[in-house]
Amino acid sequence: TTIRMDLGHGFEMVCGQLSAVRVKEGQLVNKGELLGYVAEPSKYYVVEGPNVYFQLLKDGNPVNPLEYIKE
Repeated sequence: TTIRMDLGHGFEMVCGQLSAVRVKEGQLVNKGELLGYVAEPSKYYVVEGPNVYFQLLKDGNPVNPLEYIKE
């Protein structure tokens, strides 16, 4: 299960490998709000264990999210 979110200013976020989603299409989401739950790993990710796929896009192109995180 995957979520795609429009973050504004040309940014979009994709989160995948979720077992359930807590937000609805078109819903405004606030900082800190629960988006969903991490799924159990598929047979391809048994070694890594449960994990979330995360991608940040700027104008449709993948970018390094670490360059946009403020500490």
